[in-house]
Amino acid sequence: MRAVRLADGEVPAELVVDATGRGSKAPDWLRALGLEPPAETLVDSHSGYATRWYRAPEPARWPAQWWWKGIWVDPHEPEHMTAGVLFPVEGGRWIVTIAGIAGHYPPSDEAGFGAALGRLRSPIIAHAAQLAEPISPVYSNRAMANRFRHFERWRERLDGFLAVGDSVCAFNPVYGQGMTTAAGAATLLAETLDRVGPTSPALPRTFFRTQARFLGDAWSLATGADFRFPGTTGARPALIGVFNHYLDALFNAAADDAALRRLIGEVIHMLRRPTAFFAPSVLGRVARATLGRVLQPAAAAPVPALPAA
Repeated sequence: MRAVRLADGEVPAELVVDATGRGSKAPDWLRALGLEPPAETLVDSHSGYATRWYRAPEPARWPAQWWWKGIWVDPHEPEHMTAGVLFPVEGGRWIVTIAGIAGHYPPSDEAGFGAALGRLRSPIIAHAAQLAEPISPVYSNRAMANRFRHFERWRERLDGFLAVGDSVCAFNPVYGQGMTTAAGAATLLAETLDRVGPTSPALPRTFFRTQARFLGDAWSLATGADFRFPGTTGARPALIGVFNHYLDALFNAAADDAALRRLIGEVIHMLRRPTAFFAPSVLGRVARATLGRVLQPAAAAPVPALPAA
């Protein structure tokens, strides 16, 4: 690739990096050049969300029993397929979001949004919103599929062209991985440019393979979580059910284990790889906690009295 074409001309370039994100038009650009785009893997839980901004109520209107600063209401399948969050932000505002899974998309109109708040598992967010002042329309998004464009396996050759971040691998945004992976990919790009050189014919293949290895961990976490939902489409990995059952046990054990909670945070924030979940010491802690939960009801059960002689 030797230039970027704009509406009013071309910009000469020795290296072009597609960082246009989830909406990248790279497949169309490549077809226009007579090249077949890379294969894609798509995993879609058919999720969506709707968000509205509010002005937080004045302290005088704040109920005395409301001790909380923010609210998170999880879904509970299959009765409740929507989740709700309320986060305080700067300027005395709240951001309120409803997220739906498995095709249960929250409404994007104001009346429907308010009604959907009232149908969450808990009425607390709806009650809070009634005391607050809406200061925005309802914004919605239903483009939340996970998509991996496999440039690392691409057989075509286009020297001087790279793609990074969401242009290559976009995740369900509810998991908050996009900015971290984009920053990581940018760091890998800088390191690869230093090592290989910006005009080397080996640069695209070297970088795409390096980036794909890095993105694989986040991809596994995001798609593994989405495959928990009924109706998720895409190639389901072998043993994904076993993996998710183990994660359930891990998260349950972490409720009473600070070391496991710290580990989960480090993996979610991509400070450690998901393989850390399967270290022998972690497996042992999870097994002990799980066994303890199984035995605890029996240990707590009253011992029946012996019959009188």
